Parts: sequence; C-alpha cells; structure tokens
Amino acid sequence: MTYAMTPSPSAQATKDNLPAWEDDAAYWAGFLMADGTISTTNRITLSLAAKDEGHIAAWLEFLGCLQVKIRIESVRFSNDAPEKMKARAQVSSRQLAEDLARHGIVHRKSSAGLPASASLAENAAFWRGMIDGDGTLGLPKGKHGPILMLVGSLAVMEQFADFLHHVIGGKKPNVLAVHGTSVIVQVRVNGVRTREAIHVLWDGVFDARQSPALDRKSQRASEAMTWRTRTEIEQAMGNEGARSVGR
Repeated sequence: MTYAMTPSPSAQATKDNLPAWEDDAAYWAGFLMADGTISTTNRITLSLAAKDEGHIAAWLEFLGCLQVKIRIESVRFSNDAPEKMKARAQVSSRQLAEDLARHGIVHRKSSAGLPASASLAENAAFWRGMIDGDGTLGLPKGKHGPILMLVGSLAVMEQFADFLHHVIGGKKPNVLAVHGTSVIVQVRVNGVRTREAIHVLWDGVFDARQSPALDRKSQRASEAMTWRTRTEIEQAMGNEGARSVGR
C-alpha cells in the first residue's frame, strides 16, 4: 500500500513550517477535512452519496489503495428519515493519520476546533477540496448572482475568510453563525466575488483538468462563471454596437 499523501517534514519542521503541498494532496486533505472521518485507531473513512462513488475511487487511486473495496450501504439518519444510499471506503494507516493530524485533520475535527496548517491554508486546491465536500455553489437566479458558501469549524472558516480576502481583495468576508449549532460556522460570498473566487479555486480544472475536483461541483462552478452583472452586459452590448458602427 502507498500512503504518500502529505509532505514528509524534517525533524526541525513545525506545524506551520512544513514543506509545500502538491495540489492533488492538498485537495484530498481538504476533502478529508470536510467529509472524512479519522478514528482513534488510525482508520480514515470517506463516505459520500452513492452517486459520488467514482470520487472515492479517485481518492483510493491517489493513495495507491486500489485493492480497498468501496461498499454501497443503505443508511437512515433518524427513524422517520428516508433511507439513503451511501458509498464508503476505509483505509488504516498510522502514518497517514499522523500526517493528517499534523495539519489539523484529526479525530472529531469539528469539535476539536484546530486550524489547518499554514501550508494547507494558503493552497487553493485545499479549499476546493473542502468546498467539494462541505460547500455550496448556488447558481444565479434572476438579478441575483452566484453564491459560494463553505461551512466548518470557526478556526478553519477564519482561515478561509483570510484566504478569500487575500486572493480576491475587497472587504474580508464575515464568518457567520449556522442555525442550530455552535460548533459549525459559515463563510459566503456572492456575485462578482463568487466569480473571482471560482477563478482562483478551480484554476487548472476547467481546461486541462490538472487537479482533482468533484465533477458535479465543477459543472456548477463553470456555469456560475458565465454570469455577468447588468453593467457588464450593458458594456458588452455597447462595445458590440460600437464595433458594428465602425464596420
């Protein structure tokens, strides 16, 4: 088995002074931060909707664990809830669990409230992985532009707000409460800022597909990128009219 997911730190490395991440590894770290489960016995589990079984297969391929079986299970979250089909795979590795823990991805990570390591928090692929796991991309409706929202622990969402502030500028996004929980909070941007964030977060995905991404989220991100403000539409129409007159 191969578990070379994270960079190996030197003996002198600290939690915030680890080697740079490759985008593929950073992406899967983000996905595990959002949707993975780390046990106290070094089992790492990824469970998704059955329709996303192929994404679990991609994770196992990345780890070099193609022999691990993906199980399809019927689950019910409460007695009166409908059954849902889930795809699930699990690997056991002390090395992988320890590597992830150094970067804030630990057992009961939401309640632990640890931030991601600085080397992850500055990597766009890490945040794309988190969005593919726990994010929402709302498509434009009428005059309202697209919305990008991510939920997570306070420490990690503060990092996401800082990241967005750094890469798209403007006012730093607010970290907002989520109804019904004191552990999980959210960060959201909309309109032009969503488009700018997508441009950074999905860089290398739309054209060359050089970095992993969840297909259905990438499709929504691509659709969101086509949205234009009324001013942009009017400017485009004006420019087209000017070109027509000049012909």
